[in-house]
Amino acid sequence: MGVVDSITAAELENIVAKAVKAAVTVVRQELDKGFNELQDYVRHLEERVASPEAVARPSAPDSAELNELNDKIDAVTRENRRIEVAANEAEQYSRRNNLRIR
Repeated sequence: MGVVDSITAAELENIVAKAVKAAVTVVRQELDKGFNELQDYVRHLEERVASPEAVARPSAPDSAELNELNDKIDAVTRENRRIEVAANEAEQYSRRNNLRIR
């Protein structure tokens, strides 16, 4: 039977113990690596959650800013209305030579 017959039970136990120890070491290293990556990810998420809380919220605009914004909105509305009227007049002008007979 060759090599198997020459190994004693003590030697076999020693070989198995070394193999198990090596396997446990590798598994522990992989678990530690995964655990460290998970800790880093959790730390990153905690920082992301904390950062909006740390940022000061902008204050509400004061009345001068609101008046300025309202004036700009009114000006844009007037300009929009003026452009609508001009477009309608141009459309009517383009039809001046058209005649419909019913």
